[in-house]
Amino acid sequence: MSELKKIIIESIEKNGPLPINKYMETCLYHPEFGYYMKKNPIGKQGDFITSPEISQVFGELVGIWLVNAWKTLGEPESFNLLELGPGKGTLIKDIWRSTMVFPEFQNAAELLLFEKSNVLRKLQSHNLRKVPVEWVNDLESITKKPMICFSNEFFDALPIRQFTMKNQTVLEKKVSLNKNKEIQFEFFEVNRDCKIITEENNLTEGTTIERSDLQFEILKCLCEKLKDNRGCLLIIDYGSELGQVDTLQGMHKNKYCDFLANPGEVDLTSHVNFGLISDYAKSFKTKPSKLITQKIFLTKMGVFERFKKLTDSLNENEKNYQTKTLNRLVSKDQMGNLIKVLAIQSNNEPDIYPFSF
Repeated sequence: MSELKKIIIESIEKNGPLPINKYMETCLYHPEFGYYMKKNPIGKQGDFITSPEISQVFGELVGIWLVNAWKTLGEPESFNLLELGPGKGTLIKDIWRSTMVFPEFQNAAELLLFEKSNVLRKLQSHNLRKVPVEWVNDLESITKKPMICFSNEFFDALPIRQFTMKNQTVLEKKVSLNKNKEIQFEFFEVNRDCKIITEENNLTEGTTIERSDLQFEILKCLCEKLKDNRGCLLIIDYGSELGQVDTLQGMHKNKYCDFLANPGEVDLTSHVNFGLISDYAKSFKTKPSKLITQKIFLTKMGVFERFKKLTDSLNENEKNYQTKTLNRLVSKDQMGNLIKVLAIQSNNEPDIYPFSF
């Protein structure tokens, strides 16, 4: 039995069943044994591959979007360019390389990275030696100036709580122990008076609501900065408009696995409830866009034209490889429809292409 599993079992024995967010926090961010705290999980040798790792074109197109967002904001002479959860640093590296043709944009940008994992910070530091980045530990401390913030597969890794309704009774899914002291899922009745479930969630018989308190806190902080200092936020992530089903999933070596198997060795995620994020943004007095798919976003940003230019001088085998890469990013049965894109901006600003607000 792993040390982390022992810690989890002892915690349940002492304090009772763990809400899923507490289980995820322990598995992902335990200082010594947490998944993100001890290894690099990204890439072919890791447990999952993100769009920036698949093709440089992804970062180039996000870079074009960021430059356009800056221009739409009136080209502020100084602004914060913040990435949430930078992974290996591949996305910001491609963005910085591809935006060198816009020196005014680069001169105005103060590059900030928000990363909790020391392992990934070291990797980012190595990969971004030629990129002028700074790391921030606390989003609240970011300097007051216009901000353009972006994230790719960040919000799906934030710990969640999960609720359902059965026979008109609200239940919360938690991690408990069976008679053999093995961890398992179990449902427990929720006291309605504690107001964990907000009215906006519309929890009905048989549906599931996944709610992240940490997601709420991060969005509140960022949206307040957008409201006070102007700017925008780009969120690219697995998810849907409604999010009324169980989306908890474990990933190990690029394959789905049991969520409760091997704590600390498995990536734990859930799909993002973009409808809830939009509701949050409105409540924080900022303006969310209509949700679009990654395929639509990349198509509007010129992904097919970019790949054509990229492959013009390649031989047949190299062209076939690039075609497979493109399909992975935009095909309906791969990332194209599974990943959604949402923009949030301060009020009274012009719409930022290709979104409608």
